[in-house]
Amino acid sequence: MPLCYASWLLSVPTIVQAQADLLILDLGRGASSATLDLIDELRRNKHTHVLPIIVNSTDERLLAQLAMSLHDLGCMTLAKPFELDDFFSSIQTCLDSGSQT
Repeated sequence: MPLCYASWLLSVPTIVQAQADLLILDLGRGASSATLDLIDELRRNKHTHVLPIIVNSTDERLLAQLAMSLHDLGCMTLAKPFELDDFFSSIQTCLDSGSQT
């Protein structure tokens, strides 16, 4: 069953309980610190440390600024707007390779 939460409502226990196969985070304006903190916490959790994560945003400049940190945390990034084929390809890549993309 798909779960949809605003990023500020997400917590590691919620994600663990959902037993997610993939996490897609929308990086809203001003949410970069909280998002990086959440991802860092997920990477330190034994249940979610290899969870594939895609971070997307309409703010390409912000994605570029965070690219190295997100890559170091094992996340894939995707700028909006994106083609559905690119979105589905990103999902498949993440699921095929685990968290390290």
